[in-house]
Amino acid sequence: MLRRLYPLALSALVAGCVSQQDAQSALEQAQADITHVHTYVMRYAPSAFDTIMAEYGAAKVSFDAGRYREARRRAGAASELATAGGRAATAQKQNMEHAFLVVRDSLPVLLAAIEGRVEELSAADGPPAGVAPAEVDTARAAVMDLREAWNKAARAYDRGDLRTATHAATALLQEAGRVQGTLAPPPPLP
Repeated sequence: MLRRLYPLALSALVAGCVSQQDAQSALEQAQADITHVHTYVMRYAPSAFDTIMAEYGAAKVSFDAGRYREARRRAGAASELATAGGRAATAQKQNMEHAFLVVRDSLPVLLAAIEGRVEELSAADGPPAGVAPAEVDTARAAVMDLREAWNKAARAYDRGDLRTATHAATALLQEAGRVQGTLAPPPPLP
């Protein structure tokens, strides 16, 4: 009876084992997957890359310790994380592009409104109550600075530096809103 069970037990044990070569192949595949997405993930989702590399590093440690099953499992997880990191980078890139395009469509309109308000206040006998004369001059200079900064952000976008372009564009839109607020008279008291 035991003689019949012995070959079955041995084949189950062999089937459950992971060879060094299997683990090495999984590590090589993980490295290839990581290399494939490295630049893209580092540009648009750098925090995801840290997670990918931590899992890959753990796979290598397991491999070096002779724990080939764990090394293969962790290498597979690193490959999956690399794929997920690529998807996260794609989503982040799309979000950045959308944010930039929103600013691209709204900033020129806002700057034109500020310029119109500056001209209106300059042509009047004096600014309305609550708007200091110096704020009009400051706003005029700010519009020129904002246009110049916008041109730099647009050039960054054109050369593919989406992160810089989006961060600059978002900050410019906030600053333009702040400048516009300095030219508006305060609301009347109830």
